[in-house]
Amino acid sequence: MKLYSRLYLTPKVMQYLIHAYREGTIRKKTCPIKGMTFYTMTWHLRDLGLIKDNGLYSDSNEKVWILTEKGKHVAELVVKLWRTLYGEEE
Repeated sequence: MKLYSRLYLTPKVMQYLIHAYREGTIRKKTCPIKGMTFYTMTWHLRDLGLIKDNGLYSDSNEKVWILTEKGKHVAELVVKLWRTLYGEEE
């Protein structure tokens, strides 16, 4: 039996996915989520197959993350959900 990890769509997770969707990439310095939350969220989304490593940013040697095809699909749904729940852009 395979156990599946869950994705809880908290506002912070939604902001992270929306940012990655709009910007195309996500790095620690550009992410709206700060601190250890950034790392735990990044690792969790990586383990779910929603984001993948895309090398290092040349100026600061930060890892750059991009959405996978599965991640893009989820992010599109999250954008629609955000607009429905909050009636505004993130």
